[in-house]
Amino acid sequence: MGSYFSPACVRVRGQISLDLDGELSHLERVMVAHHLERCGACAAFRDGLFAFTSELREAPLETPEHPIVLPRLRRRRLELRAAALSVGAAAASIALMLGVGLGERDVFGAGSKTSARPAYLDSQNYEAKLVKQATEFRLREMHSHIRPV
Repeated sequence: MGSYFSPACVRVRGQISLDLDGELSHLERVMVAHHLERCGACAAFRDGLFAFTSELREAPLETPEHPIVLPRLRRRRLELRAAALSVGAAAASIALMLGVGLGERDVFGAGSKTSARPAYLDSQNYEAKLVKQATEFRLREMHSHIRPV
């Protein structure tokens, strides 16, 4: 069964790792130091991580016994893939341009604009009408003698 760490500990442990690479701001380093003063588990994590990282960085580089050779792709195959990608990208951009350009027009009609939204939603006073209706409904409910159960 694993150990539980608070969200603050999880965040601080990620910041400790970033601090090893010098990627923390001064404020973040101060916040991490403040947390480490109160949390022994995170301080032990930092000590272990720093020790491991320094050992790894100080270790001599290993040279492989056999050279590592990556297989060469045939130039023709690579050219065909590049051509296919460029044709696909061109087709996608044309489709996008047509979709954007013709999206608001009636392609088969006289070029008038159409919309998927009902016309009443484009009315400037539609929202005011809804508010007025809701207010009138509330007033009727308040003044009626029949109360909903």
